[in-house]
Amino acid sequence: MKNREFYRRLHARGLDTKKLAAILLTSRPHLTDVLNNVPGHGFQTRQKLFLVLTPAEIKLLGWAAEYRRWRYRQKKRCSTGNIVSAGVRQMVDLVSRAPEGAFS
Repeated sequence: MKNREFYRRLHARGLDTKKLAAILLTSRPHLTDVLNNVPGHGFQTRQKLFLVLTPAEIKLLGWAAEYRRWRYRQKKRCSTGNIVSAGVRQMVDLVSRAPEGAFS
């Protein structure tokens, strides 16, 4: 399986592609295309993923350079730091604790 280590880490946090798609308000097929680096898919979705994924998970996907550029642009745009990111991380924690079948 492509990105096996990434998915292992994602599942260790209580997330899967279904929950991640729900958090990002996108479809699971689109999300898997983005995670598998299908050409022409996911510029905006990838930027949303940067708020949800850990730096280690981003590196496993091979997006480290793009993530650094994105963080640099975010710091220039917003002087308040990671306030939005903290809110998204809280939402991820809530979703990861949701009961099985909550996103069916």
